[in-house]
Amino acid sequence: MKSYAIDFEYQDMGSSYRLVCCSINPKSGITENYWLLDGSDTEKLKARLNEIQTEYHMLVAHAVERAEARCLIMLGIDPRNFKWFDTYLTAKCLTNSNQTLPKRKTKTADGEEIEESNEDFFGRELNLLACLKRFKISHSLTAEEKTDYRDTIINGTDAKIEAAKDGIMAYCASDVADLHLLAAAEYRTYLKRYENAIRLWNNAGLYNEGPMAHVLGWGRTAAIYAVIWARGIPVWKRHAEAMLNNGPKVREGLIVQLNAKYPGIALGRGYKAVKHSIRQEYVQNKIKALSIKGWPMTATGKYKADDKTLKNYENSDPFIADYREYLKTTRNFAAFAKGALTPRFNSARSTFHPDACCYGTQTGRCGAKPSTGFVPGFSKVLRTLVHPNDNSSLVGIDFSGEENCLMAGWSGDERFKAAYLSNDFYLYICASFGLCPQYDESTGTFKEYKAKYKQTRNLIKPIVLGLGYGRG
Repeated sequence: MKSYAIDFEYQDMGSSYRLVCCSINPKSGITENYWLLDGSDTEKLKARLNEIQTEYHMLVAHAVERAEARCLIMLGIDPRNFKWFDTYLTAKCLTNSNQTLPKRKTKTADGEEIEESNEDFFGRELNLLACLKRFKISHSLTAEEKTDYRDTIINGTDAKIEAAKDGIMAYCASDVADLHLLAAAEYRTYLKRYENAIRLWNNAGLYNEGPMAHVLGWGRTAAIYAVIWARGIPVWKRHAEAMLNNGPKVREGLIVQLNAKYPGIALGRGYKAVKHSIRQEYVQNKIKALSIKGWPMTATGKYKADDKTLKNYENSDPFIADYREYLKTTRNFAAFAKGALTPRFNSARSTFHPDACCYGTQTGRCGAKPSTGFVPGFSKVLRTLVHPNDNSSLVGIDFSGEENCLMAGWSGDERFKAAYLSNDFYLYICASFGLCPQYDESTGTFKEYKAKYKQTRNLIKPIVLGLGYGRG
């Protein structure tokens, strides 16, 4: 199997891409460049890709779902017909999706001690330069030069882009020249993690495929999500347009609705200084009145009210559940209110075209981004925007413990099977490690037991699932 590094430059139009150029580098070969802005090399590139596709070789790229896979779709080529090594997704799995590292203290030439920013050391979005830097691979262009070329591509007129053609092609070619080195470095690192995982499971059959199959599986996921982006999420056109055109009014209605149930929580109309127009003092007093032992605090001594904290305690009081649902709805709806979803909406097809978050969740699973139009991920109210096909219905299904069932079966571990067959898999694991007591019927109902140790359960869940998904 041969490998080809590939990189596209393009303009993101929201629900489609406009291609500018492409570079392909066969391993141990000469880089091939194709100029696509005026269509001069489009047919030649398609013929070359079809040749590679026929031989079913591997493509190496960075951020396949957002870039190369979508660009292939714009050329009329199905990205699922290739094997993909995505250096971006591999980096996410190797770092548990941590996009920054702890700050390091360094000294200036004058001896002054300063903190080096996370972005300078590793890169905020795990971009290509950041990953190359992490694996000590030198790159021919600086971050400033890459930014200048990218700005020209994104914001420049056709005439300006054409004038910078040679530089842009060199910029594109510089990326593919280093992708093979990055892929090799990442694979060596993942191979060590894989071997450690095998030892951890006492050589059980949980990992019945080799590490390259894992890596290629991540790449295939990216290609599938690119197809979902291209096809879009079908929505009710009239309702979607109403949401896009009347965002602020709908948002205000949500606040009025919450204030009707909890008088005094909302600030007066026209007050814009506080996020969500909600009186944070009211929320703080409500949480304080619950007298819940162990509620997390902020550095300034206030009760935390982020989604993760509210999720842990939403069973403690109806207000916490209602406030969390309100925050989730307004957070999902913010994209409508700010107009961010307008370019994502294809009015002719009545579809939204969302980005994916491949292997980017805390547990290592995939989750398309509601902020870019993945309507099924919206809060309950906004999910009604989805439009089922004619003569069909839409059903929401959540498999219970699907991954744990598979891991129990593949591993052959009897304790793992016992955990899966228990009342709650994650609480069983917690009790096995002494993080909570085993459930005892004499102490109350299982529902009460689960609510009491919900926070502990939420801590162990990403660890167990992350191990199954190959996280580092």
